[in-house]
Amino acid sequence: MDNANLTAALALAAAGVKIFPAGTDKRPLFKQWQEIATTECEIISEWWRRAPYALPAIPCGANGLLVIDLDRHGNGSDGVSAFEALAARHGVCISTSVSRRASRSAMAAAVFLPAATCEASAAL
Repeated sequence: MDNANLTAALALAAAGVKIFPAGTDKRPLFKQWQEIATTECEIISEWWRRAPYALPAIPCGANGLLVIDLDRHGNGSDGVSAFEALAARHGVCISTSVSRRASRSAMAAAVFLPAATCEASAAL
Protein backbone atom coordinates (compact mmCIF):
# COMPACT_ATOMS: atom_id res chain seq x y z
CA MET A 1 0.00 0.00 0.00
CA ASP A 2 1.34 3.42 -1.00
CA ASN A 3 1.48 5.88 1.89
CA ALA A 4 2.10 9.48 0.78
CA ASN A 5 2.91 10.62 4.33
CA LEU A 6 5.54 7.89 4.77
CA THR A 7 6.99 8.80 1.38
CA ALA A 8 7.19 12.45 2.45
CA ALA A 9 8.76 11.50 5.81
CA LEU A 10 11.43 9.38 4.09
CA ALA A 11 12.13 12.14 1.55
CA LEU A 12 12.63 14.65 4.37
CA ALA A 13 14.93 12.21 6.17
CA ALA A 14 16.93 11.61 2.97
CA ALA A 15 17.41 15.40 2.74
CA GLY A 16 18.83 15.38 6.29
CA VAL A 17 15.73 16.74 8.02
CA LYS A 18 14.92 15.09 11.34
CA ILE A 19 11.26 14.14 11.65
CA PHE A 20 8.84 12.56 14.11
CA PRO A 21 5.29 11.27 13.64
CA ALA A 22 2.31 13.43 14.53
CA GLY A 23 -1.37 12.54 14.62
CA THR A 24 -4.00 14.01 12.34
CA ASP A 25 -4.52 16.63 15.06
CA LYS A 26 -0.85 17.63 14.48
CA ARG A 27 0.13 16.58 18.01
CA PRO A 28 3.23 14.37 18.49
CA LEU A 29 2.48 10.66 18.81
CA PHE A 30 5.36 10.20 21.29
CA LYS A 31 6.06 12.11 24.50
CA GLN A 32 9.82 12.42 23.83
CA TRP A 33 9.32 13.70 20.28
CA GLN A 34 12.16 16.24 20.46
CA GLU A 35 14.65 13.58 21.52
CA ILE A 36 13.50 10.82 19.15
CA ALA A 37 13.26 12.88 15.96
CA THR A 38 15.48 11.15 13.43
CA THR A 39 16.59 10.69 9.84
CA GLU A 40 16.89 6.89 10.28
CA CYS A 41 14.73 5.28 7.58
CA GLU A 42 14.25 2.03 9.51
CA ILE A 43 12.89 3.84 12.56
CA ILE A 44 10.64 6.07 10.45
CA SER A 45 9.27 3.08 8.55
CA GLU A 46 8.49 1.32 11.84
CA TRP A 47 6.64 4.39 13.13
CA TRP A 48 4.45 4.40 9.99
CA ARG A 49 3.91 0.64 10.22
CA ARG A 50 2.47 1.23 13.71
CA ALA A 51 0.61 4.45 12.78
CA PRO A 52 -0.01 4.59 9.00
CA TYR A 53 -2.18 7.71 9.44
CA ALA A 54 0.73 9.69 10.94
CA LEU A 55 1.85 13.01 9.52
CA PRO A 56 5.57 13.80 9.22
CA ALA A 57 6.42 16.60 11.64
CA ILE A 58 9.61 18.63 11.81
CA PRO A 59 11.14 19.73 15.14
CA CYS A 60 12.29 23.25 14.34
CA GLY A 61 15.17 23.62 16.80
CA ALA A 62 16.73 20.25 15.99
CA ASN A 63 16.79 21.25 12.32
CA GLY A 64 17.98 24.84 12.81
CA LEU A 65 14.67 26.34 11.77
CA LEU A 66 12.64 29.28 12.99
CA VAL A 67 9.03 29.17 11.80
CA ILE A 68 6.82 32.22 11.98
CA ASP A 69 3.06 31.95 11.44
CA LEU A 70 1.69 35.23 10.15
CA ASP A 71 -1.92 36.34 9.77
CA ARG A 72 -3.89 39.26 8.43
CA HIS A 73 -6.95 40.36 10.34
CA GLY A 74 -9.89 42.39 9.13
CA ASN A 75 -9.41 44.90 11.97
CA GLY A 76 -6.23 46.27 10.40
CA SER A 77 -3.63 44.03 12.05
CA ASP A 78 -1.42 42.73 9.24
CA GLY A 79 1.28 40.33 10.38
CA VAL A 80 2.32 39.46 6.81
CA SER A 81 3.07 43.06 5.84
CA ALA A 82 4.70 43.79 9.20
CA PHE A 83 7.02 40.78 8.81
CA GLU A 84 7.90 41.71 5.23
CA ALA A 85 8.72 45.28 6.33
CA LEU A 86 10.82 44.02 9.27
CA ALA A 87 12.75 41.66 7.00
CA ALA A 88 13.38 44.43 4.45
CA ARG A 89 14.52 46.83 7.17
CA HIS A 90 17.13 44.29 8.32
CA GLY A 91 18.20 43.14 4.86
CA VAL A 92 16.64 39.68 5.04
CA CYS A 93 15.46 38.33 1.71
CA ILE A 94 12.28 36.39 2.44
CA SER A 95 12.37 34.73 -0.97
CA THR A 96 15.54 32.85 0.08
CA SER A 97 13.77 31.41 3.10
CA VAL A 98 11.09 28.77 2.83
CA SER A 99 7.78 30.54 2.77
CA ARG A 100 4.28 29.69 1.73
CA ARG A 101 1.25 31.83 1.42
CA ALA A 102 -1.64 29.76 2.71
CA SER A 103 -4.10 32.36 1.48
CA ARG A 104 -4.39 36.10 1.05
CA SER A 105 -4.73 36.35 4.82
CA ALA A 106 -1.98 34.02 6.04
CA MET A 107 1.64 33.10 5.46
CA ALA A 108 4.14 30.81 7.14
CA ALA A 109 7.86 31.50 6.86
CA ALA A 110 10.64 29.09 7.84
CA VAL A 111 14.08 30.64 8.18
CA PHE A 112 17.24 28.55 8.45
CA LEU A 113 19.27 29.82 11.39
CA PRO A 114 23.06 29.62 11.78
CA ALA A 115 24.13 27.06 14.42
CA ALA A 116 25.42 29.80 16.74
CA THR A 117 21.99 31.46 16.73
CA CYS A 118 20.30 28.17 17.59
CA GLU A 119 22.70 27.52 20.46
CA ALA A 120 22.25 31.03 21.84
CA SER A 121 18.45 30.85 21.70
CA ALA A 122 18.45 27.41 23.35
CA ALA A 123 20.29 28.93 26.31
CA LEU A 124 17.51 31.47 26.94
